[in-house]
Amino acid sequence: MSMPGASVSDWDPWLERALEAARAGTDALRSAHAEARIIETKSAPGDFVTTADVASNEAILKVIDASGTQVGLVCEDHPDRPSDTGLRWVVDAVDGTGNLALGIPHFVVSIALEERVEDGWEPRVGVVHDPNRDEVFWAVDGGGAWLGDTRLSIRPPCPADDAVVATEYAYTAEGRTRQARTLTALLPAVRSVRSTGSSALNLAWVAAGRLDAFLEDELERWDWAAGALISREAGAECTPWGTGVLCAGTALAAELRALITTEEF
Repeated sequence: MSMPGASVSDWDPWLERALEAARAGTDALRSAHAEARIIETKSAPGDFVTTADVASNEAILKVIDASGTQVGLVCEDHPDRPSDTGLRWVVDAVDGTGNLALGIPHFVVSIALEERVEDGWEPRVGVVHDPNRDEVFWAVDGGGAWLGDTRLSIRPPCPADDAVVATEYAYTAEGRTRQARTLTALLPAVRSVRSTGSSALNLAWVAAGRLDAFLEDELERWDWAAGALISREAGAECTPWGTGVLCAGTALAAELRALITTEEF
């Protein structure tokens, strides 16, 4: 893939590797998802692994490990691997497994490369590949956000009452009860609240101007690392919220925080 307008940086070779890995995962998904079957249930009903997840994950890891460089790994469907280099891959072979299992064509491959910084980890490369629409969202830290060869920008600023906000839900009853209180605050104050089943794609769609905001307070790192970088490079503000994020334009983010004020902020 060409990178029009993106400045050459030390992260570009890592972007090429992430794009190649995402393509491999996507190809595996296209081959496997029509006959995907559930093979494991994890934390709760609905949190499961399918044969398509496994196929995509194996294809991705084969690519990112091909260089032999010792890079850490945080991955939904593989044991974590510590980093000796200050870099780590963050991989979700299928973000939206529930959709895939039901035949809903709304799921993606999500891959980020993160660098260790003083207070944690920062995404430097992000790729979200949507196999159903054949759309590849990507970003390099400081190089803007892109959909293929088109540079992305978030929607022009709008007040909360004109905003289309996406959210997703926890697997546990306790988490959903807490999130119901958030919805009670949001629903009367915004134009619409959507739940699509893929946090990574929600974040990419904020970057593309298809959504005004995304928020959820209970996510894993692989759910949001790549998408948060892409949306940030498109002009959004991404604020940690619980183990998840709130992502929107700066003014809208402030309004949303005021609506859902909790101890997490």
